[in-house]
Amino acid sequence: MSTTEKDYVVTYDGNVLRVLCDGIVFETNTRPGLTTMPGMVSVNYETAVGNAFWFDGTTRLPMTDEQVAEARAFADAFKTVADFEVQAFSPDDLVFAGTMNRSEAVASGLCYAIGEAPDGRAYKFSCLDDSVSEFIAGQEYQGGWDRVVAVIRRDGSLVLDPAGICEQCVLKMTEGEWTAFPRPAHETDTWDFDAGEWRDERSFAQLRYYVETDIRNHFERERWYATSSYVAPYEQATWDTQYAEAMAWLSDQGADTPYIDAFLAARTDADIPTKRELAEDIVANHAGYLKAMARVSGEQWSLLAEVKRATTNEELDAIREKVAAMPLVTPED
Repeated sequence: MSTTEKDYVVTYDGNVLRVLCDGIVFETNTRPGLTTMPGMVSVNYETAVGNAFWFDGTTRLPMTDEQVAEARAFADAFKTVADFEVQAFSPDDLVFAGTMNRSEAVASGLCYAIGEAPDGRAYKFSCLDDSVSEFIAGQEYQGGWDRVVAVIRRDGSLVLDPAGICEQCVLKMTEGEWTAFPRPAHETDTWDFDAGEWRDERSFAQLRYYVETDIRNHFERERWYATSSYVAPYEQATWDTQYAEAMAWLSDQGADTPYIDAFLAARTDADIPTKRELAEDIVANHAGYLKAMARVSGEQWSLLAEVKRATTNEELDAIREKVAAMPLVTPED
């Protein structure tokens, strides 16, 4: 039966100390306390490449069995006794507290992990051991980092994709936690911590104004389409004159009709209507236009009346959704 010998790394070049412990290579600028190498300036102990020597400032010296044993003991204990950079997090909400020396994390009552740090934004620790139900301050845990995608502040307001975590942040949720959390119905809703639900903070008066504005905007577009279907845009400036002359002439063929006469005189095509045909066409278009305007105004006032009867934000929301779903009645319709 064969066994694989454990690899060791303890190197120091006078500035940087590198130690392999539990499969992790640590780097610090701390001088190693190796008492069996008095006057040591540098040391290079790497079992994988067969290096085992140290330098006392003048001479390169091979490491003795005693010195090798001390270097190995130093590496084995390094993670529990030495000071090095760790990624600290709160034992309460697991929020990343920053990269700091292990001693600082322990003194601050934080937990810590060893490895790559998050990118500096808002993260929570995710432990590899699912059986861990309570995190103990000052202890090391293995795991990774999940991005915090939503926070709810003390005033109940929601912040999505936060750049960081502030003192006002009460709930900090990762993607999985936010997916399972109830969604607010409106951007202005706030979270009621006591009731455990979203609260509608919108002013009824302000919301009513927005709904009435939506209705008016919708039907102004309807009016534009309806007008264009009966009166071409280039004729709208003279429309009242055309209608007045047509009505006057149909009642009295001796009536003065300067616009209609000039229009007919300027026509040179093969489909020139008679004066009566033109006058009747103008009157028919005007009747169709008035009917369309009446429809638009009637529908608008019906919805505005609904708004006046509404007493809750929910009723106003329902009217607003109805207006948003209404298709425009275009000339082709």
